[in-house]
Order: sequence, then structure tokens, then C-alpha cells
Amino acid sequence: GLHIALWAATKGADKFIFSTTNNPEKCQNHPIINYLRDISCEIIICKCDITSLKDVKKMIHTRKISGIFHLANTLEDCSILSINHERIRNGFHPKAIGAKNLHDATKENHVSLFIMFSSLAAAFGNIGQAI
Repeated sequence: GLHIALWAATKGADKFIFSTTNNPEKCQNHPIINYLRDISCEIIICKCDITSLKDVKKMIHTRKISGIFHLANTLEDCSILSINHERIRNGFHPKAIGAKNLHDATKENHVSLFIMFSSLAAAFGNIGQAI
């Protein structure tokens, strides 16, 4: 996600909201975040459960959103024989439900782009990564 932000900054984007399920304070001093700040980008880092529409709405409340890059990264490594409902939920909900929540929460924003990323392993497989 941070490399996408770097690219977007070269195209003129200057305001970024990053969401994380972890402690946002841990992200504050990342070298890419610092670089974006150095080139006068506004950076907001929020703790957000992307699978919760309430959390997503709270994150974007009163902010004008013109573009979204959805890069939910949830690893749920297992063999195909170990797949169960919980692992599928843990692996896919941040991607699928998160995308729907971002869409629903930004309907009134007239978003000009909504780009979603996923792992190529989801399409082609990877040893030990069935989900």
C-alpha cells in the first residue's frame, strides 16, 4: 500500500488515509510515511476493522474521498486439507466485505477510482497458501 501511495504522490495525490488493524502508532515512523510527509503530503493513519461498516464510516466521516486503493492483506496460510469456514472467513472477509464496506461508505463521495488488489496466489495457488 505504501508503494502505491508513493506512486500516487508522483501523480499529484497529497492526502492519504491508511487503515490498519494494528496499532497505528507503529506505522507513524515508517520511512515511506516520513517521505510522504517530507514532500508535504497529509497523512492520516487510522485503526479500522475494514469488515465493520461502522468502523469504515467512522474512518472516512467528514473526509472527501476521491480515490480508493483497497489492499487488504490477511494471510491465512494452510494446506487445502486444512481449510475450514473460519480460515475462509479470516482470509476473504477483509478483502470482500472490506471492499463492499468501502463502496457503501463512499457512495456519496463520487469516488473517481476504486482499485482493489489481491494476491496472485489467490488465482494460481501457492504451496501452503490455499486461501
